[in-house]
Amino acid sequence: MAFQLKQREAVTTELLRLADRQLRLAERQLQMLEPDREKAVHQARRRCKRVRAVLRLLRKSLGEQRYRDINGQVRDAAGNLSGARDADVLLATARTLAADDAAWVSVTEELARRRRERHGPEAEQPDRAVQSAEDLRQARQQLQSPRLKGGGRKRLRKTLQRDYRRARRRLPEPDPGLEGEAWHDWRKAVKTHGLQLDVVRLALPGTMADRRRRVKRLGKLLGDEHDLQVLAVTLAAAPQAFGKKADVQHCQRELAALRERQQSEARELGMALFAEKPGRFIRRLKLGKF
Repeated sequence: MAFQLKQREAVTTELLRLADRQLRLAERQLQMLEPDREKAVHQARRRCKRVRAVLRLLRKSLGEQRYRDINGQVRDAAGNLSGARDADVLLATARTLAADDAAWVSVTEELARRRRERHGPEAEQPDRAVQSAEDLRQARQQLQSPRLKGGGRKRLRKTLQRDYRRARRRLPEPDPGLEGEAWHDWRKAVKTHGLQLDVVRLALPGTMADRRRRVKRLGKLLGDEHDLQVLAVTLAAAPQAFGKKADVQHCQRELAALRERQQSEARELGMALFAEKPGRFIRRLKLGKF
């Protein structure tokens, strides 16, 4: 079943249905990890992101405290699964770079060693998937409580406009520094906007189909930039662990250059996508179809 609202159904009811379904599927994937544990965890984390995007659309209907409680449980469930997945992404990024540059070989070897030591079978820890599944179960229970405020369609419009404005305002200046906080915040805002477009896709005019594709492209650029930033931070934390000084410095310069290019392309695309003022953007959505 598609991650989208059905037409001619109550907006709040439909949003609750979407969130509940994603929570149930994520919980089930965490309870049935085999035969592909990595894929199951990745899918569960994706579903958590979808739920959090829908929760933002339900925020006023849920009430602030209830929203914070449920959102916090879903956030913690996803975060609890991030360790091995983040290590895999870091290693994959370095391996891609090592394919064309021998200076990255020792970096890749050290990252692989850390991955085995911290997340491999020999470093077996209590299965965090069990706790994450329980967090999602509790979030579902809270979401199923009947206490909801009305105003679904009007609130939907306001939230879409607010989160579009948030993504528009957070467009950062180029920054090759190690913190990357502004870029990380923009990446999250763009991700939320993209997921919300998925939710209301049936109400989008034909011209918005291209926007959805371009927002996904922007999300990919920002995700890749974030991976490079995390790798840069990892090298800077203990450069002596990753090989010869000259090789590590070469890798750090390459990361800075790659991040600069990613940021430049992302900014150009983002400025085009968010050039329109929020009010004008929201008027182009045919939300009356719901």
